[in-house]
Amino acid sequence: MTVRVAVGRKTFMCRHITSLLLLAKGQRFSRQLQQGCGLFMDFGREKRVVLDMLFVFYPLDIVWIGTNQKVVAVCQHVRPFVPSLQGPPARFVLELRTGEAEGIRIGDRVTSKLLKKDIS
Repeated sequence: MTVRVAVGRKTFMCRHITSLLLLAKGQRFSRQLQQGCGLFMDFGREKRVVLDMLFVFYPLDIVWIGTNQKVVAVCQHVRPFVPSLQGPPARFVLELRTGEAEGIRIGDRVTSKLLKKDIS
């Protein structure tokens, strides 16, 4: 499913994924994201999310988002084939084309029609 996700003043069209298989796959073996597009991953609950860039052939910007719908961490220009990348506890992770997270800050509000005001 494709959803519009706003982070601070920026808006992205994102593929929303929740299945364990697609969460594990992420951007592996995929084409580079188009400008203004992303991958919005929902892990179902807030937890420590460990990502890797194995078999991702281009850099990404990664945004960790808490259950409170606020940005808790931003990593920009994450290089391909990084074996392990751990952020703070988060329920959602937004993967973007490198450079797209410029201006996104910790504490920025994240909104989307698929996010309820009070996620529990």
